[in-house]
Formats: sequence, C-alpha cells, structure tokens
Amino acid sequence: YIIRHGQTANNKAKLLQGRSDIPLNKDGIRQAEAAAKWFRDQQIRIDRVYSSPLIRAVETAKIIAPEAPFFIEDRLIEMDYGP
Repeated sequence: YIIRHGQTANNKAKLLQGRSDIPLNKDGIRQAEAAAKWFRDQQIRIDRVYSSPLIRAVETAKIIAPEAPFFIEDRLIEMDYGP
C-alpha cells in the first residue's frame, strides 16, 4: 500500500510545501488515525513501513503502523520545486 501523509497547515492553506518539513495539523492526525482504523478493520497487518524523512510522512506512518519495523527512505522525499 502507498499512503500519502495527512494534512498539514500548508496543505490547508493551499501552499506548495515541497521539502519544507511541516508537521501534521490536527486534521492530518485524524486522517492518519482513520487510515490506521481502516487497516485494522480490513484485518490488514502491516509488516514494515518505508517513509520519506519529512516529519509529516514519519508522523503519518507511525500513527498508521506503530508496531511495524520502520525505515526512512530518502528516495521517497518530496520533489524539490525550489523557493
């Protein structure tokens, strides 16, 4: 499964965030919790997680699969669109 990170303040403001390291906002946390519930309800066991190093991706992944082995993968980082 591929999961996009939950909402951040920049997402909500419709700002391009690129590689800005922005954490999840309250809605983003709720979205990640809803995704975690969906996986549990479907009885899908996540046996490992690969995440971008950006905090929004790490937070989302750790909420969805807190028990799974966790790996940071730099190749998953957001595109750099410049300033």
